[in-house]
Amino acid sequence: MTARIRLRRSTAPDPRFVYRLNGFMQGVSFGAFGLAAVVWWVVDLELSPLRLIVLGTVMEGMVLLSESPTGVVADVFSRKWSIVASWVIMGISQLLTPVSDLLPVILIWQTLWGFGYTFQSGADTAWVTDEIGEEDDSLVMSKAVATAVGVIVGIVGVMIVSRWSLTGTISASGLVALCFAVWLAMRMPETNFTPVDRVDRSTSSAMVDTWRRGFTLVRKVRVTRILIVATVMVSMVNELVDRLDFVRMRDVGFPDLNGADSATLFGAVWIGMTLLGLPIMIFFSRAAEQSDRRSARLVVGLLGLSAIGVALMATNVFVLALLGWVLRDVFRELVEPVGEAWFNRYAESDIRATVISFRTQSMALGEIFGGLCFGLVAELLSVRLAFVAGAGLLALAVLQVSRLLRVETVT
Repeated sequence: MTARIRLRRSTAPDPRFVYRLNGFMQGVSFGAFGLAAVVWWVVDLELSPLRLIVLGTVMEGMVLLSESPTGVVADVFSRKWSIVASWVIMGISQLLTPVSDLLPVILIWQTLWGFGYTFQSGADTAWVTDEIGEEDDSLVMSKAVATAVGVIVGIVGVMIVSRWSLTGTISASGLVALCFAVWLAMRMPETNFTPVDRVDRSTSSAMVDTWRRGFTLVRKVRVTRILIVATVMVSMVNELVDRLDFVRMRDVGFPDLNGADSATLFGAVWIGMTLLGLPIMIFFSRAAEQSDRRSARLVVGLLGLSAIGVALMATNVFVLALLGWVLRDVFRELVEPVGEAWFNRYAESDIRATVISFRTQSMALGEIFGGLCFGLVAELLSVRLAFVAGAGLLALAVLQVSRLLRVETVT
């Protein structure tokens, strides 16, 4: 009996469970950190729109520089340990973010967070695909559902803990990340991963070869080429909204409260938006199938609704702006897992993390350009005009993805 109990305890958890749990913990940690940090920056530190954009631009600059190398690291060495390292680095960044309210110091921690995130982006989907032995769009979508649930949990935590200390809440999110890194190190399996063959080659040449193969695949496949361009355009708008949504809502009538009260009210709205999106995400996680044409139609529709949402955010009517914020947030959360699952279909096993990382790198590139362009518009003209321009760019992204519907085969 004792031997049987020990054997049961030593059994590794199901990869699907670990993958969804990773998504859930992303929601908890990122949601808690994102809400608490934004309120701290906007309400307590009163950072200008341009400075808020700079925070995102610097972080995304690090993502752009390190995304491909860290994706290659995951393919060449270990996807499990790449994910563990990601949580450790991000946890340290979140833990230390409140040590100073000086912008240069905050920029350092944001840069470190971006570097840590790249070890995980793409590696988790590549890991679970190899562990279960097949691509599974519905699994990627179900992870998005788990992330959304995690966001709710993280926000509730902020609403409670921020009553005592807003900056303490930021540090607590880092402790959560570090604890989860320890759990992954002890419990996350990695049984089907085959590292890139480095026999008769140096580690550096193996990494360069892996990167080259990933780049060649992304460049040659028509679907991935079109999606890369669309991803850059969408990400430009994402940076605008992610950094200035709270500022915009305050401009049109969101109550001007202190840090803890703002976190509570802002968090309640965010929870409401997440709850509205959950039934839609659950539906698509069950209905997901490996069809390029279906994915193209889905993304065109989601981006079109997101464009309408951003356009409504540009209005000066609070109810319409709030409705637009909800629309954009709900449908943006669906676009990202659909895009990742789409890329995952075209990636070969030994370069899977590298290929998916190219998508994340294009997101970072778009957010850098979007931050610079929309940040200047917001600072020199108005935040409202920046949102008008963002809605127009999303409309162009719709046209870009719709190119995949104009031929019989999209591959």
